[in-house]
Amino acid sequence: MRRKVTHKFVAPSVLLALLIHTAIVLAIGVSIIFRHEISTEGFEQDTVTPVVAHAVDEADVLAELERIQLQEEREREQQLEQQRQTELALRKQLEAEQRAQAENERLREMEAQRLEQEAALREVEEQKRLAEAQIEAAEQRRLEEQQRIEAAEALRAQQEAELRQIEEQKRMAQAEIEAAEQQRLEEQQRIEAAEALRLQQEEALRQIEQQQRLAQAQVEATEQQRLAEQRLVEEAEAERLRQVAEISELEDQKRQAEAEKARLQKEIEAQQLASLQQQRSEDETRRNEAEQRQKELEEKAEQARLEEQRQQAALAQKLLEQEAARKEQEQARVRQLERRARSEFAKYIPEIKKKVEDTWIALPNSEGRVAILEVEIDPLGEVQSVEVYSSSGSLAFDRSVSIAVRKASPLPIPREQEIFEYFKRFRFEFSGSTR
Repeated sequence: MRRKVTHKFVAPSVLLALLIHTAIVLAIGVSIIFRHEISTEGFEQDTVTPVVAHAVDEADVLAELERIQLQEEREREQQLEQQRQTELALRKQLEAEQRAQAENERLREMEAQRLEQEAALREVEEQKRLAEAQIEAAEQRRLEEQQRIEAAEALRAQQEAELRQIEEQKRMAQAEIEAAEQQRLEEQQRIEAAEALRLQQEEALRQIEQQQRLAQAQVEATEQQRLAEQRLVEEAEAERLRQVAEISELEDQKRQAEAEKARLQKEIEAQQLASLQQQRSEDETRRNEAEQRQKELEEKAEQARLEEQRQQAALAQKLLEQEAARKEQEQARVRQLERRARSEFAKYIPEIKKKVEDTWIALPNSEGRVAILEVEIDPLGEVQSVEVYSSSGSLAFDRSVSIAVRKASPLPIPREQEIFEYFKRFRFEFSGSTR
């Protein structure tokens, strides 16, 4: 296409250049001749002038020719440049057309792919719908199972919470036992403090005895001093030992002091003994309470464990009952299918025998012969295998019946899949007296 365009533009341009060149040459030649004639007529006596004029005209012609050639060269260059521009534009147009054609081809391929993809998508969508239906059924079953699991999980969580509560109560009881032990230690410290107080009281008693001895010496001096000493002793006894007694005489005061000393000693010992007994009683009470709480917690834990076992046993019993009910339903459905299958079998056996009879070729001496055949078929009724379950006593008769069964394939059978399961292998009796 590029060559055709080039020739199309080059041929007219060359022709035009030749015509212009020829016209210029003719014009120059006519001008030279015309000048020569004028020069000959006007100056016939001068023979040199025409030669000079002829030389000048030839130079002009050469200059004119050179100018024309230069102009033609420029025109050719312009034409070539235009031709190049035109070829470039044509190439661009051709490339654009090729690109457009390639793009159209690509678009057609994309459209074909899109159509194929849409068909594949429709097929995938159909498969997806079927899969979603199956998934929904499975999801329903899973949700039911999940509900049962969640119920069991909730029960287990409740039991775990009760066990945690029991453990917490155990920890609290242990903390109470530790607190009781801490109180026992504190009580021991109080006992030690009481012992220190008893020592201080004994020291006070010794001081009192010293005071009594001093008072006895003072009584011998004066009764007034005895009365004053008695008041001092009574004040000391009221502050420390709360012993209030009248000192009538020095011997009575001494006996009372000794009795008070013995009483104080007994009170201190009684207080220590009572404190120890009280501490032991409190400790025993706390231990008994802690043991009681521990026992109660253990009983609660045991009850919770027994309740959990009972609930698990109830759940297991319920599951067993559900499984038994499901099995019972399945068995009932199987029994119903068996009854339907026997009913359908009773309907189809005569048709099967009729079709086998139509294809059977009777043999001589087949009268009275009976063969029981076991036939296996596929869901379309095509015979897969034929076996003689009970022979008629004649191999030829048995074989002819087997061949007739194969020729009668496909056999008339029910199209329901569950019923077919009872038909896929069956037996029927064929008698030679039927023909």
